[in-house]
Amino acid sequence: MRRRELSGFTCELRGTITSAGFSSGHRFVVGSWEESPIGPLADVMWARPDGRRILLVDRREAADFITAVYRFDTVEVVPLACRVVHGLLEVDAGGVQLILRGGLPWPIPLAKLRNRTQVRPLERLLARGLLGVRTWGVTPSGVQEWYRADEYRRV
Repeated sequence: MRRRELSGFTCELRGTITSAGFSSGHRFVVGSWEESPIGPLADVMWARPDGRRILLVDRREAADFITAVYRFDTVEVVPLACRVVHGLLEVDAGGVQLILRGGLPWPIPLAKLRNRTQVRPLERLLARGLLGVRTWGVTPSGVQEWYRADEYRRV
């Protein structure tokens, strides 16, 4: 899927997204999606201290899907295992190993009742105000995106 094919295209992914940054300067965002337009999917977005952005995925189709939305300096197709159970994330992706444990879940009110048009005003207060994150916006490649969370766990 190329960027030009995304005009008017809408899709939903269902799963878990986890992010963490470390004092070393390494930052990670891990997506573990049970449902996506290309089937189950896991990916690791890795920002190195030198600013390089690396995408780790287990198949070319996943790389094409994700790079249609986000830009990376390097894309690597590697063996990737990702497991998320009760707030514990374990990832092994081409030599990168992460084990992250989330704290107690904070349920987000009315999560199941929100549609994507309600995300921007409602979550501006919750996500941006309380957690310091944005759940809607436009990617550097010009794609509009929304995230609807039903719970939050501090890593």
